[in-house]
Amino acid sequence: MKRILCLPEEVLEAIFLRLPISGVIRVRSVCKHWRKLVNLPSFTELFSDSGVISWDAIIMDSSTAVMHWGGHEMYSATFRDNLVIAAHNKRYYIGNPFLGSWETIPEVQDEMVQFDSVCIKGDDGCYKLVAWGFHNRVWTFSRGQSCWVEEKDLPRSLASTPVVFDDKVVSINIDKESLTIYDTTTCEFLFRDLSVIGMRGQAHLLVWEKKLFVVATEDEDLEGKIKIWDITRDEIRLEAEKVEEKLPVLSCFYPGRV
Repeated sequence: MKRILCLPEEVLEAIFLRLPISGVIRVRSVCKHWRKLVNLPSFTELFSDSGVISWDAIIMDSSTAVMHWGGHEMYSATFRDNLVIAAHNKRYYIGNPFLGSWETIPEVQDEMVQFDSVCIKGDDGCYKLVAWGFHNRVWTFSRGQSCWVEEKDLPRSLASTPVVFDDKVVSINIDKESLTIYDTTTCEFLFRDLSVIGMRGQAHLLVWEKKLFVVATEDEDLEGKIKIWDITRDEIRLEAEKVEEKLPVLSCFYPGRV
């Protein structure tokens, strides 16, 4: 252990950057020197890990370690590149709950905006937030801006909370027969037909292991079949099917999980 503690900082940093979030948390508790090292901007800007966050702030990192995060009211189920959106005392923040790195973000100055937002982080460390409001409106906010910018109206009404996939924001339309895809680089809307699935009940999107899924129930009261469709590519494939009398587990597929 003494030999590890005496390693040069650049070697330690290279080791720590390969750890999952749970590993970095343990590193922070070893000694003050290591804690200081993982708090440096040079580390926090480079560190990245994949994970899943649920509506009740339960987080599972890439090593499948499960953690509970508290301290702020969870305001978004977005967890991408270790960034979450949180609220505290009517102020809004974006940051990494485990590294304690937070930035204040302004409110959307419109009472009619429902703050259903997703976050996309670029290779240069910058991020872009996309908020979906009432009356089919889209707002964006990027690091360095002083306020949110209204982009344009959505061409179609949405039925599910958006998720991020391949740097695009994706949502199921109200007709449950198609997707609305918002390209954040071109600020254009694309559409994709899903009528082959035949969604009649509840439907949510789920991103997991670099794949995009539709989780659909047979009817609105969560009774009957639950089907999971892989819609990553042009070919739509039924991934799993299960029959239940009641489906309380649908909350596990909380829309917006990434």
